[in-house]
Amino acid sequence: MKKQYSHALWALSCLFAGLMLIGAASDLPFHYWQQPAASKSNAYQQWSKLERDLRPEACAQCHNDQFQAWKKSLHASAYSEGLIGQFPSLGGHRSGNNCLVCHAPLQEQSYQNNADLMASLTLKIEQPKGVDNDANLDAPRLPLRHSGVNCATCHVRAYKRFGPPRAGSKKTGHIRTDVHGGFTATRAFEKSQFC
Repeated sequence: MKKQYSHALWALSCLFAGLMLIGAASDLPFHYWQQPAASKSNAYQQWSKLERDLRPEACAQCHNDQFQAWKKSLHASAYSEGLIGQFPSLGGHRSGNNCLVCHAPLQEQSYQNNADLMASLTLKIEQPKGVDNDANLDAPRLPLRHSGVNCATCHVRAYKRFGPPRAGSKKTGHIRTDVHGGFTATRAFEKSQFC
């Protein structure tokens, strides 16, 4: 019994130490990833329609190089027909939302009900690409979840923008800019532990 207790204590100590290392590697709070919501704020009211849009196509209007790299990534294809085709037999939209925690993590991407899930599956089968490849904002608008792990997943919380320091700069903290009400630069975005 004492040996089992000792092993359990050792395992918990390792887990705690690991979490501490991850926390030390990031200058963002640990809860940054817990149920992220990009749009839960009134701060956006003064922003343009483009700035309020959470679709990757909107981000591409100013950040095209990043969009081009993202659309070829696994993040862009994290929400697939094969994935969501399993949800009806796994228990419907609630079970599906558990999977979306990794595959389309924003609260804004969650299913509201089973009808929402089935409509999303049908649309995904008809239009497998989750975004418009040319970042055309006038293309038919797909539900945000279809873009998988998109730009807003990592860079937007409560309509505030976060990202790495500007190229060639080491400055962190709030950076004033003419768009988005500025952004918070943090070195966490430069470290693999962030993901």
